[in-house]
Amino acid sequence: MFHKKFNTLSTAAAVGTLAILAGCNADDVGSSSQEGASAARFVYTTAQSADDAHVMAYRVTDTGLLAEVSSYSAGAIGGQSVSGVETDDILAVVGDHLVVLNSASHSISVFSINETSGVLTRVDQNEIVDGVQNMPSGGLNPVSVETFDRGGKTWVLVANQGVLQVCVNQGQAQSVVGCEDQNGQLVGEPKSIVQNERNIRIYQLVEGRLVGGKTLQRFAPDIGALAEISVGPRAMQLAVVTTGIPNAQPDVSSGYVLPSHGMTYSIVNRADGFSLADAAGLGFGQVAGTHLVRWGGNGSVLFFANASLTSNTSHLDLVGVPLLDSESALRYVAMPAKGYVSAMAVSMGGDRVYAAENATGRVYQFAWSDNGFSPVNEPLVASGDVVKSMVLSGADQTIFMLTNGQNWQLTSVDVSGDDLSVTGSVALPASAGTGFRGLAVYPSR
Repeated sequence: MFHKKFNTLSTAAAVGTLAILAGCNADDVGSSSQEGASAARFVYTTAQSADDAHVMAYRVTDTGLLAEVSSYSAGAIGGQSVSGVETDDILAVVGDHLVVLNSASHSISVFSINETSGVLTRVDQNEIVDGVQNMPSGGLNPVSVETFDRGGKTWVLVANQGVLQVCVNQGQAQSVVGCEDQNGQLVGEPKSIVQNERNIRIYQLVEGRLVGGKTLQRFAPDIGALAEISVGPRAMQLAVVTTGIPNAQPDVSSGYVLPSHGMTYSIVNRADGFSLADAAGLGFGQVAGTHLVRWGGNGSVLFFANASLTSNTSHLDLVGVPLLDSESALRYVAMPAKGYVSAMAVSMGGDRVYAAENATGRVYQFAWSDNGFSPVNEPLVASGDVVKSMVLSGADQTIFMLTNGQNWQLTSVDVSGDDLSVTGSVALPASAGTGFRGLAVYPSR
């Protein structure tokens, strides 16, 4: 087994237990919300500015083109999370509802989706207070959302990133020794980070309302800021990645090391509710900058992206971790342009991985097997734009991409065997100070 015990959690972070509504027995089996193969009908993204956040809705035509439906207020201010780390896993479609994380407002919006028109209606999360209210995220900077079904109920997991220390004053070149963060504190001494702000929360979704929010897990400063979470097939496991310090190479000899961490948990459902158990590390070593994680192969492999070695000699831009491999070896491939992976998608069977390289906007296709990654055909060029988000829909027949170059665009790509081809693109509304984050497709895969 590749897993090794992740001992840091036992002392640096309190292992939380959730007591949230009685569930089924421990042997029940669920499903992640990404299972299924319905063709995409609507695509959603968010427009973010300092004043507000809106959800943009687009209809997918029979020819694969995208037509705007409308935009809907999320009832929150927009903008990037205060950590400065760009994460786009802030939207999730679950049934006929869309869950939206408002990072800058530390809140969660839920919309009902009209299955015919794609029109959204925001669901009030607090009927006691006047007006339509959002749900507090229970932490700081919610950046990743996952949903799953267990015991005939629908559950929503939210990762609150907390504050990520960024190396502002580098001190010694390419080292975190003597480096000061944005708050003037040494990077190796993150005293300002509060565990309650960096956590994973769980809610039950009942007719569009989030109820019974509880903290499943808290994370201490030396674990690093949360980047993304991913629920495995059958909703029995959860993968978590933390960012490390992406703009400073740790000096291994000094002990001032805040690398990325990859870890898995079992999602356990006992009579008193859910908990996370069996914490296991994934052997990253001294790696910084990871921010993407996806399951593949029915839970037999995890894919990570945007991880660069601290040796300054190579890049682990795309990493495969065979969880059941007795050889206990990472499989990896470096992106040809030596840039980082800005977006990633994995086929339902886990045998194809699509990775966008930030510097050129190229989308590379890899076949995955026990031997690792194998390039497939020439990369798709997405007009030279940076691909910010990428989602596979239906039976892996279409990729939707959110790109940013001279302007923001939504693009649809047809997947036909080994061939990728752009079928449609639409420019998003241009407005000073507005950016776009996240993608979700209805119905969900």
